[in-house]
Amino acid sequence: MPKSAAYLSPLIVRPLCEPHKTTFIVLHGRGSNAEKFSGPLLSHPVTVSSSASLDNQPQPFQKLFPHTKFIFPTASLRRATAFNRSIIHQWYDILPSPSSIAQALPPSHPDRVERDGLRESVLHLHSLIEHEVEELDGDAGRLVVMGLSQGCATMLAGCMNWNGPKLGAVVGMCGWLPMREGMADAIALHELQDQEADMFDRGSDGGIKKTKVDIAVEYMCDELGIERREEQNNSGWKDTPVFLGHGTDDEKVLCRLGQEAAEFLRGIDVDAIFRSYEGLGHWYSSNMLCDIMEFIKSRAE
Repeated sequence: MPKSAAYLSPLIVRPLCEPHKTTFIVLHGRGSNAEKFSGPLLSHPVTVSSSASLDNQPQPFQKLFPHTKFIFPTASLRRATAFNRSIIHQWYDILPSPSSIAQALPPSHPDRVERDGLRESVLHLHSLIEHEVEELDGDAGRLVVMGLSQGCATMLAGCMNWNGPKLGAVVGMCGWLPMREGMADAIALHELQDQEADMFDRGSDGGIKKTKVDIAVEYMCDELGIERREEQNNSGWKDTPVFLGHGTDDEKVLCRLGQEAAEFLRGIDVDAIFRSYEGLGHWYSSNMLCDIMEFIKSRAE
């Protein structure tokens, strides 16, 4: 299993039953780590519908996927601006809003994303994905990538920039899409330039036009300083099913940020759905995990 000097070796939980069929890579939130995050998630009771089970008795989340290996990486230690530069486990630093702006910018805004940290974490995630796809005999469709809060934000950025085959599914909980506003502006500018070019060059075929996914991925790669391969194909990301779940009472990461992330992804033709959970705060619930289970089993198994 790959690791770098800045990242601990991930915590690996073997399947409850053989054979090993699928793998989930799951990213924790800011301030947590693999050890703290994995146990409560895997043991969280989930009541499934009668159509999916012979009884309605709650089952631990892990038991719903008996043939799945779970991989829990731990974010590197970084100074957190929001906590007086204390050193905590976080995938990247969330920068403060510029003092010149009256209303605080959301964490999805480009001005609040610490590029170096996110780039390092995205590349670390890519190395985990590459290694696990090899372990799965090259079948990326058997791999699911999940994340909570900042872990959701990081894995969305990483999966957008994943230059490989379609993953089985991407699942985010209580998170946001980093640099969403910047990607939206880049797409709008590109469309305006296309319109102006069409006005003055109607006789030219213009070559192959970039898709919205291409523009969004190119923007994020440029912002993070991630080198793009000349043959990079974004169809894998476009075809990967995405589930985003969020509590309506989440005060740490507002529910609308998850909804806006899903709307943006659908707007660039990514297969994304959003579910909100009434009264839920900044965490997951039995209902959310049940929906995640049904989503994964319908898309990735």
